[in-house]
Amino acid sequence: MERDALRKHLVAQHKAKKKERELQARIEAGLCRVDGSPLVDEEAVQRAAAQAREEEAAFQQKYQEEQRQRKEKTALVKKLRKSMQLHFHNTKTLPIDLWRAFKKFDVDDSGFIDFKEFQRVLSEVGLGNNVLTPAETLVMFQQCDDNSSGRVDFAEFLKTVVGNLTGL
Repeated sequence: MERDALRKHLVAQHKAKKKERELQARIEAGLCRVDGSPLVDEEAVQRAAAQAREEEAAFQQKYQEEQRQRKEKTALVKKLRKSMQLHFHNTKTLPIDLWRAFKKFDVDDSGFIDFKEFQRVLSEVGLGNNVLTPAETLVMFQQCDDNSSGRVDFAEFLKTVVGNLTGL
């Protein structure tokens, strides 16, 4: 019996020394405080990591949606440009022809094409309501209206029909 008690005592002592050595190694490695408590809350770290992953996934989803919308808008403007360019030929009179077309579409003679007039432009170039949805028409108008004024001036009209002149 004494022998069993002594053996238990030695095993307990050995375990305590081993635990003490492990604690000392963790302290020296900077993994815990002197009392053995962790320097950081592991659960808090896991929660923060999970939140960061969720935020990254949300950002990626938003970015991909923005890219998709940008491609759609670009495709709509290209469609408009192509339809309008079918009506105008690159001749010596092209600048005058474009000015006349702009003035024709500017029904109220304000010097701008508003949304209602823009819808008429689309109809005349074959992109009326039977081709584009109202949402697509609005997106296309917003793409043409560079300065977000709610109306398209002649420079914006030219950019839409001809393209970005600096990029040619």
